[in-house]
Amino acid sequence: MPRASLLLGVVAVTALNTQHSLRTPKRAAEHLKNEARHQSDLEDSATRWGAPIALAGANGARWPAVAAPRTVLTAPRVMPRAVAKRIKSEADARFATQTSASRFSMTEDLRDCHADELPRTKAWLRAFVASQRFTGAMQVPEASNVTHLAIYDALIVKYAPDLARDRAASGQPVHRDFSTLTLNFALSDAGDFDGGGTRFEGVGDVTLTPTSAGDAVAHAGRTRHAGAATTRGERYVLVCFLASIEPDHTRLSLARAMDLRRAGKYANAVRAATSALPTADPVDAAELHKVAGLSLWGLADACVQRQRPHVAEALADAAAAHLGTAAALAPYDVAALHSAASLALARASSGDDFRAAAGLCRAALAAARTDVERSYPAHDLALAEGEAVRLSVAVAR
Repeated sequence: MPRASLLLGVVAVTALNTQHSLRTPKRAAEHLKNEARHQSDLEDSATRWGAPIALAGANGARWPAVAAPRTVLTAPRVMPRAVAKRIKSEADARFATQTSASRFSMTEDLRDCHADELPRTKAWLRAFVASQRFTGAMQVPEASNVTHLAIYDALIVKYAPDLARDRAASGQPVHRDFSTLTLNFALSDAGDFDGGGTRFEGVGDVTLTPTSAGDAVAHAGRTRHAGAATTRGERYVLVCFLASIEPDHTRLSLARAMDLRRAGKYANAVRAATSALPTADPVDAAELHKVAGLSLWGLADACVQRQRPHVAEALADAAAAHLGTAAALAPYDVAALHSAASLALARASSGDDFRAAAGLCRAALAAARTDVERSYPAHDLALAEGEAVRLSVAVAR
């Protein structure tokens, strides 16, 4: 298909269909891609971690609820403290050979490495999962009906202020995991650092900071959470992501859409994201609308560079519709609110346009909970307000 026709097809899907969803045959084709991705993930997991674990019941450690009922769970001393210290040392040896900081996480203000790069860590984690001592954590809502789980990834993450760009704090922004269940093992004692912990959004804004190395937290992967800023010392965690062997099309569509967008394959990313919208709940729909909107924005920019202003305008309209829907569905999501504000600012040409963009920036600032989350909306707010004033002065003259 010629590229112009492809772009116009994307516009037709997104701008004319009020539900922003693909028709059934195209959705079925996207589901087949999801299933292929899922099968590949399971095969990779089996190669690295062994066969999926059949859940026989909640034997082993108790995992009491510490936030909204059955949403975030914790248990002390799940990992022997000596094992935690050994994993930390093995990770440090790996970090010493790395020339870059974060390779897999959400920010460059930390260090991380795959657990399967560390032989002793990998052996312990495989044995821990096979022992089913984590199954008490399967009571979190999204994981309660799962029968088999496979490790699809595991990371050791190091938070330290001297890794951060501003040298003041090291953390992660609010995000969700692509797991069914996430296990977070502390590898540091609370006295080793200040700040830190995992902040959970939407469950009372609880921040959990384990007291001792070996303590653990479990949560459904879709629970929005952040790495609270570590302001002194060093905080290490082992994070294990477990996924159900049954394909979750919403999760897979979102994962594929995000990967495609990062690769610059914007039209394919829009298809992947919109394919899951008909069956997505509001929280998932907000994420899908956000990645679809950002992908359409990427297409619009490409059309501007190719001097196709009319197609670019239609794509930007569709992007704004998706980002606006994401912001409406998730008024707590700073990234969604700021994305809508950024696009409005980029398209603004009048004083009213800039004042509207400023209003969206203020909404993002109101939702922000950390300095990292506030920085970009604050910058754009200053730009929008400055342009609004400049245009008002120009009109008065």
